[in-house]
Amino acid sequence: MSIFTFIKEASKNISQVGAVCSSSKFLAKKLTDPVDFSGKKVIVEFGAGNGSVTRMILKKMGPDSILYSFEINPVFMEKLKTINDPRLVLINDSVEDIMKYVNKHEVDYVISCLPLANFNRTFKESILSHVNTALKPGNLFIQFQYSLKDRKLLKHFFKKVNLKFTLLNVPPAFVYVCKDFTQHSH
Repeated sequence: MSIFTFIKEASKNISQVGAVCSSSKFLAKKLTDPVDFSGKKVIVEFGAGNGSVTRMILKKMGPDSILYSFEINPVFMEKLKTINDPRLVLINDSVEDIMKYVNKHEVDYVISCLPLANFNRTFKESILSHVNTALKPGNLFIQFQYSLKDRKLLKHFFKKVNLKFTLLNVPPAFVYVCKDFTQHSH
């Protein structure tokens, strides 16, 4: 997908796309480094976009693992359909509907490229609540953002929130690695 197509989609709905260009390989690496890809894993990706992070996940995943990638933008969805990998399940639906596609506590990792900063608090809390239901206890929710706007929210939902940073992305990005939902987040 060309940079011009990405910019065109962003200009149509920047609050949904959340970026003006795709994630760099450096950001994709930061998002996937905390994942233990050994053995059979169920991984969910929120906001697959044009597939830059999707491809990195698939590259690192084992042959028996599965990746559920959510994307609601139809242009990006068409681009994702060109990825020919039987481990990839593309989902053109809201991430709030995650439980339609996975069983309770089945998911090993959720890697989110959603533009959380663009969403209202109620929607963010709904997303995190659904992640809590889908994610196996003790496993990771990994989210990137271009600001620290939702750090406090993530610390409210998770006992452990580690922050990483990559300068080699446009714009530079923060990566939150979150573990163990707090009791009051249920």
